[in-house]
Amino acid sequence: MVQKVTTSQTQLASTARSLETVVTKRDSGSGQVHSQTTSDAPDPSAFLSAALGMAWQLAIVVIIPIVGGYKLDEKYGLLPWLTILGLLLAMVASVLVIRRALSEMNKLSTKKANRV
Repeated sequence: MVQKVTTSQTQLASTARSLETVVTKRDSGSGQVHSQTTSDAPDPSAFLSAALGMAWQLAIVVIIPIVGGYKLDEKYGLLPWLTILGLLLAMVASVLVIRRALSEMNKLSTKKANRV
């Protein structure tokens, strides 16, 4: 029984190694060929930290303008206009946060690819 598990794990590991895809790139300046395997993929912890960073930023840029607009509406009696303005501001800010997060992730993956 123990031997079967060990054999299965060994076969699984060798299959995983054989499934790695090799990507080759030729450097236009020097003409050197660089290879990269799929195991050089971006670190999952880097993705997780970027996603969590984006999540709290989105929470802030959505909650503050909407709640602020609602509170100002209550104070000045303009319900629902400042809440709607806060919602529009939150939508624009959300797009900017997502755009910046995607740009940072692209930079991380580009740096990782250029290192190889």
